[in-house]
Amino acid sequence: MKMLKNLFFLPLVVFCCLFFWPNLSEAASKDTLNFRLLFNASTVSPYTHFNDADWWWQAGVFEPLVWLNDTNGNFEPMIAKSWNVSEDGLTYTFNLRDDVYFHNGDKLTAQDVVYSYNKAKESPILRTFTAPFDKVEAVDDVTFVVHLPEPYYPFLHHSSMIKIISQKVATEQGDDFGTKVALAGTGPYYITDYEPAVKVSLKAFDKYYRGKAAILNLNYIVMVDDSSAVIAFRNGEIDMLQVPSTYWAEISASGDFQTKVVPRHELYYMIINLNSPENNNILGNKLIRQAIGYIIDKEAIIDVVREGLAAPYVQFMNPQITAGGPDPTLVYDYNPEKAKELLKEAGYPDGVDVGTFMSFTPAEYVKMAQIIQASAAEVGITFKIEQMEVAAGLTEMRSGNTSMAFCASTWLLDYDYISRYFHTKNKATTFVKYEQSDKIDWQKIDSSFDAGTKIKDAAQRKAVYAEAEREIMDSGTYFPIMMTTFGMAWNKDLVVDTSDWGAFFMFSPYRWHWK
Repeated sequence: MKMLKNLFFLPLVVFCCLFFWPNLSEAASKDTLNFRLLFNASTVSPYTHFNDADWWWQAGVFEPLVWLNDTNGNFEPMIAKSWNVSEDGLTYTFNLRDDVYFHNGDKLTAQDVVYSYNKAKESPILRTFTAPFDKVEAVDDVTFVVHLPEPYYPFLHHSSMIKIISQKVATEQGDDFGTKVALAGTGPYYITDYEPAVKVSLKAFDKYYRGKAAILNLNYIVMVDDSSAVIAFRNGEIDMLQVPSTYWAEISASGDFQTKVVPRHELYYMIINLNSPENNNILGNKLIRQAIGYIIDKEAIIDVVREGLAAPYVQFMNPQITAGGPDPTLVYDYNPEKAKELLKEAGYPDGVDVGTFMSFTPAEYVKMAQIIQASAAEVGITFKIEQMEVAAGLTEMRSGNTSMAFCASTWLLDYDYISRYFHTKNKATTFVKYEQSDKIDWQKIDSSFDAGTKIKDAAQRKAVYAEAEREIMDSGTYFPIMMTTFGMAWNKDLVVDTSDWGAFFMFSPYRWHWK
């Protein structure tokens, strides 16, 4: 597969076109910071969608009660200054700060937190985080209580993903909340401009309870094309860039910028839909799905697509940094001969057409699909590639309408987090609808995840979750490919605090400043 790399080093034609860079005059100002968004923003609401573009800019706008510091695994106070848990594990009491204001100037009360938790509970996207509790209440303005019907070990992990919003703002906007500027957050920045296909602009909040941010203006500018983004970065129109892997060696060696390689717990993986109707449900055959697992050349993908900024991976979460994460169970190595044997056993010794591979439009996804396509052809498996924009593609995947696809997910510090992709109760977030098929023991997967949340002992949790992971891996529906690292580069005059750049890489530039 090394020869495949040459397929992608075609001559690069750079051409000039009319392109609108929003507020470029602000790039030179020392009170403004410009970022690139790899793809369109999709929502102003922290409850409506769940993708990296929205996470990136919303990190400075909306806050949870507590935050899980992924550099040390400790829970840290945010809107809640303290909390305690009842002896039976069924009641969580949060003591709120009394100096937190929403961006519209209203003071936060426990009633806003009650509203936020109930609003989040209505969101299918957040079901994993909200399913554990059945009742919330405000004892007074600064005391918020959550009641669980049964002990749930990862509750604080998941609660850190529920952001608090203003009941007044969300109620006034009604069905429009999430589609336009809303002064509903409590973070160090508030939204001033929301053009999802162009940019999102934020401004420092004067009444932020930790003090006003030094950098007053943030612009998150949508630039889908990597070469355009790098040119903008070199020209100073972008101040910080998650460097496309193809350009990392050049930019990091130039000496023109500050740079850092950041380990990130973002897993790239392939899904195969066992319910796909294509070719008379050819992908319903487990042997064919497993055969595809053995033609994924992870080293070639890392070499070509990531320029080495990744490591091959064989499971869903790193057991070294994930609470309850099991050790590897069933491993699919690159083995074309094994793939051929499985095809023959499946009744297709001369090969088979398995339908359509949906690829997101960013170049690295397309290249990955092409590498898999070439590897598959060598053993007689063929398919066509169709491209979709990321938000639309995710919608199709969550609807169960794709046959095969890649995805990248940042999976958080407790293993139960990934139940959002596998447990049948999470229909809005699963890509493969196990409950629609009798070809997989989804009851075993569900019961393993359910049991794991009630166990405190780490070794016992690992053993229970290993049963779920083994069943998923054996099904040939999800194949881990690589865990990424990112090359970050930024303006030499920008003073960046990288202390909170942990494995999940969700940060706000609140503590940063210009020299």
